[in-house]
Amino acid sequence: AVVDLGVSAVHTSFIRALRVLRVQKLLRLLRQIQMPRVAKGARNIKTLCGVLIASIPGFGNVLALIGLVLFMYSYIGVYLFGKLMWSEGVNEHVNFKNFGSAALVLIRVATMDNWVDILQDCIMTPSNSACTKEAGNCGTYVAIPYFLTYIVITSVILLNLMVAVVIETFEKTNEQEEWKLSPQALEEFVTLWTEYDDGTGTISPKDLEELLLKLDPPLGLGPMADNKDVLRFVYDLDIPLVNGRVPFHK
Repeated sequence: AVVDLGVSAVHTSFIRALRVLRVQKLLRLLRQIQMPRVAKGARNIKTLCGVLIASIPGFGNVLALIGLVLFMYSYIGVYLFGKLMWSEGVNEHVNFKNFGSAALVLIRVATMDNWVDILQDCIMTPSNSACTKEAGNCGTYVAIPYFLTYIVITSVILLNLMVAVVIETFEKTNEQEEWKLSPQALEEFVTLWTEYDDGTGTISPKDLEELLLKLDPPLGLGPMADNKDVLRFVYDLDIPLVNGRVPFHK
């Protein structure tokens, strides 16, 4: 009994020591982690999720266009290859016997999965297969432009439009972030305004142009802007003049 108690005490102490070592190792890992980098990564993930959510309407338009193309080519596929004799590429699982089957085949072709075998079966002739013209189960060489145009439209153009939608939304999001008004930008605007203000709370239109060129967006245009940009910016603001001068509170 004494031996059992001793073994039990040693076992308990060993387990406690392991737990302490694990806690120390965890604390050491937490010290090594750079929290600013983790926070930056979390912000990037949040931005990416926001971009994807904002891209949903664009995805809907592209998917509607893909659906239209799929409908057209499925209908043509049933008309051209609905009675095609089954072989290696076109079989009981992959065929154009009805609209649903044709749509599934074309979705597979859009991924370019084994589409060459399907194409070869769709151009079979009595000279290279057991099909007969009397049975109407032979293919046609129209299948070559049929499949090539479908792959170009779906895989090359429409699917790349998905990426284009995400990129465009990402750029718009970045532009909106850049044009957000911050307290620092407002303070800089007030500081520059006081340099041109004569005490009446107004500045001359010429001074406004210089102010806009000194200020960065969103309250200004920056030094790289030209006169056309300034005129367009002021026209969009539509600021009413007071005695020929630009008021601060307008």
